[in-house]
Amino acid sequence: MTIDEIRTETIRLGKLCNVDITCPIEINSRLKSTLGRVCYEWINPYEETIVPSKIEFSKQYIETAADEDIKDTISHEAAHAIIAYKTHKKHGHDAMWKELHKKLGGDGERCSTAPRIHAKYSVVCSKCGAVVGEYYRAGKVVKHPDWYSSNCCGAPLRVFQNY
Repeated sequence: MTIDEIRTETIRLGKLCNVDITCPIEINSRLKSTLGRVCYEWINPYEETIVPSKIEFSKQYIETAADEDIKDTISHEAAHAIIAYKTHKKHGHDAMWKELHKKLGGDGERCSTAPRIHAKYSVVCSKCGAVVGEYYRAGKVVKHPDWYSSNCCGAPLRVFQNY
C-alpha cells in the first residue's frame, strides 16, 4: 500500500464514526518493532485532555506486509485516534477501543497476528542454539558477543545477520 492509500483508508474509517481525522498520517522509518502508533498532544495538561497530533506507520512493515495485515493495523490505529478525538482521553486497549476496532473491521485484539519485522541481528547460544535476543542495532552484545554468555547453558554467544 502507498501512503496515499493509507491516508485515504484512515480518513474513511474516521468518517464512518463521524470524526474528521485531521492529524498528519506519516510513514516512519525508525519504527522497527512497532507497526504503527498514534502520537498525542495536550489540549489542557491540567484536565489531562489530549488530541492526536499524528499517526505513524512503520516503513519496513508497510513495504513487506500483506495489504490485509496493513488494513488491520490501520483500523487499529484509527480506533485509537477516533476515541481520542471523541473523548480527549487515551483509552489504550480497553473495552471501548476493542468494540470500535471490531466495528472498523479489525479483530479487536491488542497485538497483531501479522508477521513481525525481522531484526537485523539474532544472538544465539552456541551450545543449544536457543535464540537469546534479537537486535535492530549493533550494540555491545552484537559487537562483542565474547563478553557475554547465554543464560540457558552459560555457553558463548554467536551473532547472525538477518539481512
